[in-house]
Amino acid sequence: MKTGRRRVGIIGKTPPPYGGVTVHIDRLIDLVSTDFPEYEIVLINNWLKLYQIPILDVVHVHQNNPRIRFLIVILLKIFRLKIICTYHRDHNREYGFNQSLTRLTSKLVSRWVTLNEGSYNYFKALGKVNVIRSSSFIPPSKSQINSITPHIRNLQNLKINYELIICTCAHHYREYKGKDIYGIEEVLTLAKSFTEYLWILADPSGEYSKLLPDKVIYRKNIYIISEQHDFIPIINLSDVYVRNTNTDGDSVSVKEALFLGKNCLATNIIDRPKGCITYNIGDLHSQINKLKKVVDPTNVETLNPIDLYEF
Repeated sequence: MKTGRRRVGIIGKTPPPYGGVTVHIDRLIDLVSTDFPEYEIVLINNWLKLYQIPILDVVHVHQNNPRIRFLIVILLKIFRLKIICTYHRDHNREYGFNQSLTRLTSKLVSRWVTLNEGSYNYFKALGKVNVIRSSSFIPPSKSQINSITPHIRNLQNLKINYELIICTCAHHYREYKGKDIYGIEEVLTLAKSFTEYLWILADPSGEYSKLLPDKVIYRKNIYIISEQHDFIPIINLSDVYVRNTNTDGDSVSVKEALFLGKNCLATNIIDRPKGCITYNIGDLHSQINKLKKVVDPTNVETLNPIDLYEF
């Protein structure tokens, strides 16, 4: 039985595991539930919960796999619901059959939400697509930012021995064009040249700890967290965040770093937010040479649920 509020079904997962998409969904649910009483959120995070679809007014799909996303949309079309899909990656990431499926899916949904300029222009050019550009960023709570864990305590003790703390993250190992998307080995290799800095790798899947060569990870000034954890307290403790990716969507971590007033270095493979220092792939070393300790917080574009669900 439907209530007076609009029921919005969110198809996706919340942490754990920790990653940009799961953190985004978790904060979106908290934001809407707290500040937008006109909506009732129904989380559908596994196939067994699909029975709730008939009670919904709008369904918001967060699924990066083009084939699974297409099947979900076909199922939802049977119920004649408004369907919103957020595209969490860059359009250049897909090609061939997967790209064709994504193009078809974008024409079946009620609204297609993109998170960077390149993807927005790409889908807009297809025509007959209700596409908007939004932001993935929803500010974390103070309790999330200031959370004290055993790792944070360890890092606080280590911090006094180093000029700067530099952090990077990868929620799990993935390749694009045969190379690690996050470029983690390149980042950590710089620890040998910059021993005055402490380098932190947030590796919640534990995959990089197994894949990286011993000569890279077993250095005194490298600290790896190989368990599920929230990344925002790590950024808060650090002076610099590095996003050394060879493809990207709209990185939540980049905006978190800017929001917290940290140096943020990121590859220029997509448009980045104001305040982010961008560089060509392979040119991270020269940017590390230019670092300064203190920067001002940046006014980061945030997501407004009204922009998503009212149309």
